[in-house]
Amino acid sequence: MEQRTFQIRNLQVRDNSSGKGATIGGYAAVFNQYTTIRDRWGDEFQEQIVPGAFEEALENNSILALYNHDWSNVLARKDVNMTLQEDDVGLKFEINLPDTQLSRDLSQLMAEGIVNQCSFGAYVKKNEWKFTEDGDFRILQELDLREITITPIPAYPQTNAEVRSVKGDQPVDKNWEKRKQEIINKYSKYTNKGDM
Repeated sequence: MEQRTFQIRNLQVRDNSSGKGATIGGYAAVFNQYTTIRDRWGDEFQEQIVPGAFEEALENNSILALYNHDWSNVLARKDVNMTLQEDDVGLKFEINLPDTQLSRDLSQLMAEGIVNQCSFGAYVKKNEWKFTEDGDFRILQELDLREITITPIPAYPQTNAEVRSVKGDQPVDKNWEKRKQEIINKYSKYTNKGDM
């Protein structure tokens, strides 16, 4: 299974109507954006994910959210306390964290900007390689997604996540909707073009 890690930005806090635990959300992957990947042998190539790459996995897999790719640190399961969907930007997630010590620690670390990356683990089912004088390029076309992860190790700089609530009765941060639109506008020029 391959793992890819992304930068989390723009941590925010908003009300959680249940009053239990925190709600976090953002993008675990962004479409049509190249990033540099270094394999285990030290070779580098540019990689991007195309829209629709997660479609089949989202329909068929029971996907987990983990902390730091650790299967003993489960935060959520798709369709239980996590929603996952593709949109124009990428793979969007929202997690209603359970009221556990791990969740409380994680939401505090995220709110303070200490843990600020996101990752996913998937098997590559379909991809395309292009070898040019400017470098090697890999297009991920279909991914068998198994997990998304909150982690302190960055790789893809284009994704984001946020703490949307911590303890019930905290005010909504209205800046998130503005920032979300900025993210969509920034990356929409690459949608369906495959530009670098």
